[in-house]
Amino acid sequence: MGNAAFFEGEYPEANTSEKKIAEILKQFSTNWTILHSVKVHDPETEQNTNTEIDFLLIHPSYGFIQIEVKGKGYQTDKEGNWFLKKGPNKEKVNSPTDSLGEKQSKILKTFLYHNKTIKGVDLFNVNIPIVSLMFWTDLKREDLPISEVSKVNSYFIEDIFISTDKLEENLILKIQKYIKTNKHIKYDTKEWLKPFLGKSFVDTAIKIFKPYQKSFKLKSSTGRTSYELDIATQEQIEHYKILTDSRYKRHLISGPPGSGKTVLAKAIARDKAEDGKKVLFMCFNRALADDIDFEFRRDENIEVLSMWKYFKLLGVSWEDTVQHEGKDVVLQKLPPHLSSTYIAKLLEEKLDEALDKFDFDYLIIDEAQDFSEKYWDFFKLLFTNKPESHWYLFFDTNQALTHPEWSPPIFEIPHSNLALTFILRCTENISNKVQNVFESSFNYKGVVGEEPGFIPVKESSWDESLDALVSLLKKLIEVDQFSPKQLSVLVPHSRDIHLVTSFAFDENSSIESKKINVSSVYKYKGLENDIVIVLIPSWEALSAEYILQPLSLAYVSFSRAKTKLFVIGDKKIQKAINWNK
Repeated sequence: MGNAAFFEGEYPEANTSEKKIAEILKQFSTNWTILHSVKVHDPETEQNTNTEIDFLLIHPSYGFIQIEVKGKGYQTDKEGNWFLKKGPNKEKVNSPTDSLGEKQSKILKTFLYHNKTIKGVDLFNVNIPIVSLMFWTDLKREDLPISEVSKVNSYFIEDIFISTDKLEENLILKIQKYIKTNKHIKYDTKEWLKPFLGKSFVDTAIKIFKPYQKSFKLKSSTGRTSYELDIATQEQIEHYKILTDSRYKRHLISGPPGSGKTVLAKAIARDKAEDGKKVLFMCFNRALADDIDFEFRRDENIEVLSMWKYFKLLGVSWEDTVQHEGKDVVLQKLPPHLSSTYIAKLLEEKLDEALDKFDFDYLIIDEAQDFSEKYWDFFKLLFTNKPESHWYLFFDTNQALTHPEWSPPIFEIPHSNLALTFILRCTENISNKVQNVFESSFNYKGVVGEEPGFIPVKESSWDESLDALVSLLKKLIEVDQFSPKQLSVLVPHSRDIHLVTSFAFDENSSIESKKINVSSVYKYKGLENDIVIVLIPSWEALSAEYILQPLSLAYVSFSRAKTKLFVIGDKKIQKAINWNK
């Protein structure tokens, strides 16, 4: 007789309780699939939630059992208050059992959401059973004599450390009892829910939860753990050690969209700030800069600026007038590949002011491909005056919208040059469409997902494209019941935004009234959403004077989607982006 399929994650440091339970669960029968240390993400928000499931047990006949493991130190008083003993002291804490219901809800919510998007197991009129339990590995039942801790939700030493067969039998009896007493769950008297769930349910659950399994944390070269990333690949772990090693003062980090560049950049910033170093964190996108600045708002050692805010603080403005081809021209009127020449000169004139205004030990530039390569001489001059300072650049040359000849700076001192090769943000099928644009090839880690949709328009017109958009939005919001917050509509240029927002959703309202995010691709760089709809009616719509590589707009926009991607455009666009490759 074989054992359960067991997917092992990372164990807490200086805590042996989970390891004890893991060794027991590994001996369960082959019907079980068990995931250890899974981070459940709320699918209706863009932020990772802090909900970790110690053990998620999956069974083709019975559904889910979640087990939360607690070790020694927990105590209660007569009033029902909880305390955690730490050495000679004890502190008041929230009830550990309170989290069981919340975690149970998130497990089901996550499964049902992603099961629909990847078209997994057919759950028509089927409610999935789930039982949630606390395993107290160092306490007896008499140690917690309060009503909220009962045989319904808690196993103690005397319940856990018995024969494995007996423990497995007890758990099955518990979930069978739950199924029988829940009038909303239909089941077969002999096979329970196997006819409705079965192997397809187990396979789907693995596809959904395995990518969220908590792997090893990022650790710096000094051994400090970073909590910036819940799901780190081995590649990220190895790179992070190099990037936090003080032997190198220059670092180049490249990678496709969604490979974790920004996450690594933030982890480095936090690590160095904790060492008391001053960090200047720069990126191109203002919205991304605002988000990161909010994350670091309590850290006095980290200053976050968008590129243009940095320029503005140095007195460089879009409104500045320069001599171009013998005429006075406002910078804003010039395309970026021309205006950058003049901005670079203005920056060099502001060098002394930059040295006075910005004191940093570490400069981190995210989205570096959107900083003109003509600016590198200015930054090199900064470092001439700061020989002990460090410089990191994170970039993806395929995302260089306005500088097609872009390249990173050439360093005259030893430096690291690292590539991130795994796409982590989106589903595999979305990743394939992103890579098709420039026929690139990267590794992938995550769920397969549903096939992205291309909605063709015959007339290559905005009106026809907007009609198709409204039909799609109505289906997603009214039929599929997605929240408008989960949707982003991307158009090639800022000039196109009003065409979308002002278009009629129905007789009484516009698209704007539905509170759907509508943005240009340029302004949405660095951001993401569950569902992204890209409007490119024609090649002409994609083109603009400031964009020297129009296909980069498609590449960037597709890569913003996490679970669903739709593109509305004509046949010429479909061919140009290699959609059917």
